Amino acid sequence: MQRFSLAIRSSLPAIAFALAGGLWTEGVQGQEEGASQDPPAREEERIRRLGDSLTVAPEEEWVPQLNIDTTRQRINELLAEASALEQSGQLVLPRSASAADRFLEILDLEPGQGDAAAGLARVVDDLRARATAAVDAGDFDTATPLIDRLDELAPGDPAVTTLRGAGLRSARIQSIRDAAQAAETAGTFEGDDGAIARYRALLELETDDPGATDGLARIAAQLGEAARTALDGDALDEALRLDAVAVSAGAVSAAQSLVGAAETTIERRIESPDPASAEGLLEQLRAAAPDRAAALAPTLARAIVDAAFPPGERFSVDALGSAAMIVILPDDGERVALAETEISVATFGRFVEATGYRTDAERDGSSIVFDADTAGFARADGVTWRDDYLGEPADAALPVVHVSWNDAVAFVEWLSAETGETFRLPYHAEHSFATAAGTSTRYWWGRRSPEEPVENLAGLRDSYDDDTSWTAGFSGYADGYWGPAPVDAFPPNPLGFRSLAGNVMEWSADCYEEACERRTILGGSWNSQPERAEAESRSRAGPTERSAFVGFRVVRELYESAE
Repeated sequence: MQRFSLAIRSSLPAIAFALAGGLWTEGVQGQEEGASQDPPAREEERIRRLGDSLTVAPEEEWVPQLNIDTTRQRINELLAEASALEQSGQLVLPRSASAADRFLEILDLEPGQGDAAAGLARVVDDLRARATAAVDAGDFDTATPLIDRLDELAPGDPAVTTLRGAGLRSARIQSIRDAAQAAETAGTFEGDDGAIARYRALLELETDDPGATDGLARIAAQLGEAARTALDGDALDEALRLDAVAVSAGAVSAAQSLVGAAETTIERRIESPDPASAEGLLEQLRAAAPDRAAALAPTLARAIVDAAFPPGERFSVDALGSAAMIVILPDDGERVALAETEISVATFGRFVEATGYRTDAERDGSSIVFDADTAGFARADGVTWRDDYLGEPADAALPVVHVSWNDAVAFVEWLSAETGETFRLPYHAEHSFATAAGTSTRYWWGRRSPEEPVENLAGLRDSYDDDTSWTAGFSGYADGYWGPAPVDAFPPNPLGFRSLAGNVMEWSADCYEEACERRTILGGSWNSQPERAEAESRSRAGPTERSAFVGFRVVRELYESAE
């Protein structure tokens, strides 16, 4: 429904005059017409006439008219406030009380207002610069609200996207840097969470980051020092591992230097009183430099033997019973251990019992014995290693006789297998060295017949019975034995060996001639002439021959066993 209201088409004075005139005319006319109408009728007529003089129109929206003078005044006030805030540094913060907010208010009142637009541009430029500086400095607590404000004041400004991206990147860089420094301080260099990996990740983002390069340099130096310390403690494996970690931190590999230092240490210890202390380092060197370790191994093994077995050192071998092994170092020879005594019947019996071995005498059924009836030597049937020089059952303490070279070799092979060491028969040089016992005389006890019992020798004062004695032997000497004596019956020579010059002759490892059809027999025996007691004495026999005056003793190789 259309609303209507009175619209006064003329000014208020004109309306008042018209009304007054109308009322006045109406009064005059009423007076002229007389009093023919009553008062109520006249009143209604007056109202009707008043309405006829007015027009009715549809209601229109009221639009306020702008007071130009008042708006300009407000803009000037806001410009003054904005200038003061700008000078005081309150460009964008606090919100609603900053120069930027005043400039925006002005632009709401008058879009495009020049001073406000220029001021807002200055604020935006300053805001962009400060946000950029904060991001570059890694001050993200300061940068974040500045970037947010820039986005509000300059929507679509590409600097906002750039700064947000730079902020995130810088934040990541700072986070990685902090983690790397914390790991370095804690000494955690390795692994995905270690300082090296962190600094490497930092360099992927900032290729010339000085903190990362300096951190890696510090770590590399520290690891290099740790590697040298580890090597000082014989931990070559650990030293090389630390060197590899240092290389991952940017160091130049020191592996060859470490290996060389380990070699030098091993060589120095080989010459020391305790060469065995180099064994652990050598084992580690085998893994790092096999060829170099292989070159050092034999020398070290020998040095260890030399230190563990100095000349004169005595040690026992369970399989040999109470007889000791004595270390010797022959002239121009290798260090070995020679048995103190000949192998006894008891010891040989343990070998036979363990192996079921049958000697050449047992297989052939005979051996050479002393024949008392003829005062000479003859072959006798049924004689074996269990018998003495007469073919009678032997005492367990006597040296075993009636054994061939083959039998002696079978014994040392068993002994080697039994002990895990290398045993053999002695060489001539070893036997003669031990027999001379460091002396320069014809015999180890002197130049002529002994004045007291020293060996079981053929003495002219010895006899089998009243009718049987030696026609050739040591003059004026008697030792109380005709036939072999127990292996420990006589005192040792200066090197500690017993009965090397007498008692029984001994099989050796040497061939007697190049064809090696006969084997060398060393030393003298209870029945031999005096020259057989000399250190260089040697005889010969086939490898299957056996008799009542030939036995053997053993040598243990020290170097081969160690290697």
